[in-house]
Amino acid sequence: DTIRFTTQEKTIVSAGPDVSLCEGDSILLTATAVNAPVSAKISYLWNTSDTSQSIYSDARTDKFYWVVASLKDECLSEPDTVFVDVKPSPDAAFHVSRNKSIQPLLSRVHNTSEDWNKATWTLYGNQFDSTFTDNNPSFDLLVNRIGKFRLWLEVENKYNCVDTAWYDSLVIFDNIYIEYWPSAFTPNDDGINDSFSLQLFDLAGIEKLEGKIYNRWGELMHEWVDEDWWTGEFNGRPCPAGVYVYVLKTVDAVGQERIVKGNVTLIR
Repeated sequence: DTIRFTTQEKTIVSAGPDVSLCEGDSILLTATAVNAPVSAKISYLWNTSDTSQSIYSDARTDKFYWVVASLKDECLSEPDTVFVDVKPSPDAAFHVSRNKSIQPLLSRVHNTSEDWNKATWTLYGNQFDSTFTDNNPSFDLLVNRIGKFRLWLEVENKYNCVDTAWYDSLVIFDNIYIEYWPSAFTPNDDGINDSFSLQLFDLAGIEKLEGKIYNRWGELMHEWVDEDWWTGEFNGRPCPAGVYVYVLKTVDAVGQERIVKGNVTLIR
């Protein structure tokens, strides 16, 4: 009698080249059956228990992955590995300080980011967009326009990894700088956002500041001089939820009046 043995060529699998990944990012790893026909149905198995041809890696530290593959009814391939080298990402952070100046607004920007060697800044808003590089830990920012602006920071380190941070509330109208301009408040006595107030800075040259709150029928709900806040009451009683209008009027040293209007939502 004759016994015949049929040998099958093992599938050869490639997990792809080793890769680098910035901390906090993800990357797609794709296995390939090198010696399999194009139309062949290949089964894959990763050490993550995934059985798809591609997997995403979002490793936070360096990590090895391995994968095996086979054609139908064939032996498993030898495993192939891919190394994911996780590079540290920078930590973007900055804050903006102010001085007592009227328009143009001169602010001091302090870059407190960590693990970076290049800083790119973008100031935009009110149909204005300006991008510049400044690697100094602190620098002066001159804004000679009226409107609401965002200051955006992107920092990059030696591994070409990036992180971003931004400051949303650079608001300049004439010679008033509003750092905080809320769109809603919730007067429920929980200690969080219980009142409506405009936090104003850079009031040099302003002799008088008046504010008024109206309901949708034009009735005066609250008024104040200089800086104050509204707790959502009228004559000691809670006002109903809804949209209210505030009117802010300033008078400068030469008697010129400026008026700013906006809406705020009272939520209950």
